[in-house]
Amino acid sequence: MVLRSAADRPGAWAGCCSSPAAPARTASPPEETVEHGWWQRSASGSSLDLLVVLGLVSTARAVTDLRLDAAAVLTATVLTAAVLTVVVVALADVTVRMAVPSRREA
Repeated sequence: MVLRSAADRPGAWAGCCSSPAAPARTASPPEETVEHGWWQRSASGSSLDLLVVLGLVSTARAVTDLRLDAAAVLTATVLTAAVLTVVVVALADVTVRMAVPSRREA
């Protein structure tokens, strides 16, 4: 008996996935809880805060004509630190924005 891979039968995988016996999946609406509302407001506010901060940094850099050495900016350590800083600031912003209304409305 010779076993063949799925690559030898290109229509086999498509036939398995698109069979009419497979139940249709419908997207369920998100939960409409108080916590979900807090999360939506904190995440959207944090995104706006992050855009404002990055815009202010870019504007300050353009106005002061600060020159950055490309070799220093593109090193893995500096780039990783910059990305990590942005992520940590965004997570801290979401946390603070989530904690304030939850304490206020609880």
